[in-house]
Amino acid sequence: MNATIVVSPISTITINAKGYKALMGTSFFGGGTFIDGTNEANAAVYINVYNSGMMAVNSPGTYSFSCEYRKNVADPNAPIYSNNGMNTGSITFTSISDHSMEGFFSAVCRCNSSGCVLGVDSVIVTGTFKGDHLSL
Repeated sequence: MNATIVVSPISTITINAKGYKALMGTSFFGGGTFIDGTNEANAAVYINVYNSGMMAVNSPGTYSFSCEYRKNVADPNAPIYSNNGMNTGSITFTSISDHSMEGFFSAVCRCNSSGCVLGVDSVIVTGTFKGDHLSL
């Protein structure tokens, strides 16, 4: 997973997650599709996508999704940004099979925790994903 988080016009955070720092998969138990990535500084992007209710994505296309950016997953007091609410953004799966997926995503995420101005502070989260995935 590769993601760029634009914090301000002059500040960006990059997440280039591979191996155990990147997780992608689908759940047979109605959990949808997930794509997660964490960088070496513990910044993370968590994505959940549902197709027709609680079903996993099983075909290429563009979907709405839930996206969360965490400045530092190791710090329970670090701000959390999400795209819940008005601007959900979109994720596009250009290819998906029973063992691999790839595509791109973009969303505006607003702060919804302490440590920032709630609902006002925001970041732009964009990126790509490609690789083998888990089926849980």
